[in-house]
Amino acid sequence: MKKTLYLLFISVLIVFVGCSKDDSKSVPEPQPEKDSPTSVVINSDDITMPDKGVISVQYASSPKGETIDKLVDGDASTKFSIEKKGVWIVWSSNSEFVLSEYSLTSADESSEYDPSSWTLSASNDSLLWRTLDVKVNERFATRNLKKDYELTSNDKSYKYYRLSISPHSGREKIQIADWGLVKKAVEKKSIRIAYGDISMPSIGTITVQYSDSPETEDVDKLVDNDLDTKFTAMYNKVWIQWKGDYAVVPAEYSITSAKDKPELDPKSWTFSASSNGIDWEILDEQNDVEFTDRSETKSYPIENENRYYYYKLDILENNGGERIQMADWTIIQVQNMDDLMQYSSGNTKSSQTPMGTHYQNRYVATQSDLDWLANPNNEPTTTEFPDWTWKEQPIVLYPFDDMPNPADLNQQGIGDCCALAVFASMAYLYPEYIKSIIKDNGDHTYTLTMYDPQGNAIDVGLSSKVLVDSNNKPAGMVSKNRTACWSTLFEKAIIKYNNIFNVNTQLGGIGSEHVTPMFTGDGESFAFSANKLSAEQLKRAVEVSLDQGRIVVGGFNASKPIGDTTTITGHAFTFVYSYDAAALFAMRNPWGGWGNAVDGLRSIYDDGIIPPLIDLRIIYPGKASEYKKELKPYTPPKFVSSRNVDFDPATRATGRNIQ
Repeated sequence: MKKTLYLLFISVLIVFVGCSKDDSKSVPEPQPEKDSPTSVVINSDDITMPDKGVISVQYASSPKGETIDKLVDGDASTKFSIEKKGVWIVWSSNSEFVLSEYSLTSADESSEYDPSSWTLSASNDSLLWRTLDVKVNERFATRNLKKDYELTSNDKSYKYYRLSISPHSGREKIQIADWGLVKKAVEKKSIRIAYGDISMPSIGTITVQYSDSPETEDVDKLVDNDLDTKFTAMYNKVWIQWKGDYAVVPAEYSITSAKDKPELDPKSWTFSASSNGIDWEILDEQNDVEFTDRSETKSYPIENENRYYYYKLDILENNGGERIQMADWTIIQVQNMDDLMQYSSGNTKSSQTPMGTHYQNRYVATQSDLDWLANPNNEPTTTEFPDWTWKEQPIVLYPFDDMPNPADLNQQGIGDCCALAVFASMAYLYPEYIKSIIKDNGDHTYTLTMYDPQGNAIDVGLSSKVLVDSNNKPAGMVSKNRTACWSTLFEKAIIKYNNIFNVNTQLGGIGSEHVTPMFTGDGESFAFSANKLSAEQLKRAVEVSLDQGRIVVGGFNASKPIGDTTTITGHAFTFVYSYDAAALFAMRNPWGGWGNAVDGLRSIYDDGIIPPLIDLRIIYPGKASEYKKELKPYTPPKFVSSRNVDFDPATRATGRNIQ
C-alpha cells in the first residue's frame, strides 16, 4: 500500500509541475539519454582515420573530456572511456576505402580497462555488416601501447567500420587512447589503348592514380568515345594521364558528364602537358564548373603551339559526392601541317587559271564546242581502245543505298587508277556533291557538270552507252558485279571532254591532279615524296588533309610484303580513316581487291617498313567543299567481298603521276 501511495504522489507532482502558469518561459532542449547512441562529426585532418567523417558510439555516458571524439584525435595522451562492460563504435567515412590494417592504443589507466576481445566489421549501408577481423584475449603489456592488426584478405572498399568490444564479466569500464584505420595503398593503373574508336588524337596509354575502379567503369571507358559508358574513381580527387604514341599540338580538350549522379561530376581541375612525363606545364585551369545536363560536353580551347606526348587531367574537387565519374575525356589536336610543307613538292597552283598549272594556256571552247559537249547523243571517240565499242548498258547510278560509295570504283581494263582513286575519295568525302553534278534526264541520258580549262562550268551530256569488251561487258570503271554506275559516266565524261580540249590525250596513266579539276574547278595540289615524312608525320598529313576536306591519293615506291600480299608500285590508292585506332590510316585499292582485304581496303600501321614507301598527292576540293560532312572511318558495304572482275591485274596499265 505504501508503494502505491508513493507512486501516486509522484505522479500528481509531475502533473502540477507540468501545468505551470508561466508558459512563456523557454523549455530546455531535450538532452540525449546517457545510454543512447551519440555521434560527433570529425572535420579535422589530423586524425587517425584516412578521411574526415563521423564517429558514433553506443552510449553517450562518457565522462567529460573522455568523449568518443578523443578516440580518433591521434593523441595518445587523451582517451575515450565508458563505464560499460561492452560497447560498439562506428566510424562513418566521408569516402569509401579498402582497409589494410587497423590499430588500437591502450590508455594510461589500469590495464583491466583495456579491450581484450572484439570484432571489426565493415558495411556500405550500415545495415549489412561483413566481419573483417576477430580478436580474443588480447593483452596490452604497457600503457599507451599501439598494436597494429593487418588485414590480408580484404580487398573491398567500405564506408562504415564498426568496432564491437565484447563484454567482460570482470570489467566495469572500457578505455582506449586511439583507434586508427589504415587505407590500403592503391597503386596507379595503366591500360594500353590500341584499338577501337577513341577520343584521343592517336593510340596510346591511359593511366589513373588509383587502380580500384569498378571493373565495368575502369579508366579505359574515359576515352572510348561512348557516352553510354563512364569512368568512376572511388575518390573525390584523382589524376588521369594520357600518353600518346605521337606528339600532338593540343587545340582543345573536353569533358563529358556521365548519365547520372551530378554530385559525382568533376568541379575543379587542371589540364597539364609534358614532353617527357616529368616536367609539366599547366595549359588550363577550371574552378567551380557546373554541368547542367547529363551527358553534357564542355570544351576548352588551348592557346599553345608546342607538341606533347603526355597530358594530365588533375581533378581537384568534385560536386560534393564521395566519388568522381565522367563519361568522356577528349583531346583534339591542332589541325594544320604548316611545319610539314617544307617537305612538299609538285605544287600545281596556277596564277592563270583556278584549274591548276596543267590547264594553263589551253584551248578555249566555242559555243559550237559547248553545244556538242552538252548533247548526249554525241558519243566520244577514242583510239586508245581499238577493240572496244560503245554499247547501251543499264545504268544504276548509285547501287549502294542510293548514295555514291568508294565501292563503286573498281578498275577493269583501263589504266586510269589515279582517276579511280580520286573518284573513290570524292565518294568518301563528298557523296552529295557527286549527286549534285549528275542530272538524270529520265530518258537514259545524263548531264554532268564539269569545268573547262579556264574554270567555267560546262554541261557534258552522256548517253547510256559505255565501253564494252569482246564479252559485251563494261570495260571501264564499274561498281561491284560490273554494274555501270555514276563512276562509269565520270570516266566516259573525261574521254568526251578530251575530244574538245585535248588536255589529257590518254585516259590510261592520267594524273590524279589532272582529274580532279575537271569535276571540282580547282587544280591546286601538292605532294610528299616517299620517305620524306615520318610515320607520325604521314598520319598527320593524311588526317589534317581529310579533316580539311582535301582529296588524298598516293601509292608505294617499292614492292614489300604487307599482310597476305605485297605493296603495288606504279599504282594509285585512296586514303581514308581506318576503323582501327592503332593504324596510321587506311588505303583502298581501286582494283576492289588487295589480297584478302575486303573492297581492297587495308589499314596501314607504323611497322617501320611500309610507311617509308608511301607517297601522297593532296588535292584541294574546289566546289565540292560546300558539301563537307562529318567524316568517319570507311567501312565497305557488307556484301562487298571481292572485286568481281574478269581481268588479270597483271594486264592492267597502271601508270600514275603522283610526284
